[in-house]
Amino acid sequence: VACDGIWDVQTNYECTKMVADIFAEGESDLGLICEECLDICLRRGSKDNMTTLVVKFPAQPIGNGGGVMARREARERAAKEEGHNEGRNSSEGMIS
Repeated sequence: VACDGIWDVQTNYECTKMVADIFAEGESDLGLICEECLDICLRRGSKDNMTTLVVKFPAQPIGNGGGVMARREARERAAKEEGHNEGRNSSEGMIS
């Protein structure tokens, strides 16, 4: 269940697939899954109000892995790498 701030940047299919993928990655904390949904929508440029509610039915499998925390760590590593590469690229054009 979500509101228009979610649907402005994701289709129903994209959102349900994202939640299923997060479960498959090992996340069982529904609050963290909701946070991840909102974070993704913010990164996609949602400017509207956002509310999300995830309901887990007993048949929904939870995989193995780090879940949302592993996703956050991967984003942090990628951002650091990007920042490192940007610094290196800007210094390449400098004249000594």
